[in-house]
Amino acid sequence: MTAKKKGSAIQSDQSLQKVEYVHFNEKTREAIIRAHAEEEGLIPNTGKTFDNVDDAMKELFGKQ
Repeated sequence: MTAKKKGSAIQSDQSLQKVEYVHFNEKTREAIIRAHAEEEGLIPNTGKTFDNVDDAMKELFGKQ
């Protein structure tokens, strides 16, 4: 496979293969369902809002 850079994206000469089914573990499946429900406004959004990159990184990676 060869790839060529165009702008900031890398494009592949091979076409992408369609995935028929993806099996998620239970925790991932529940997170995806919750995210969709929050996105549609069915349940309140429980995500935190950050105005500082350092705080967001600490939350994501648990570093203090």
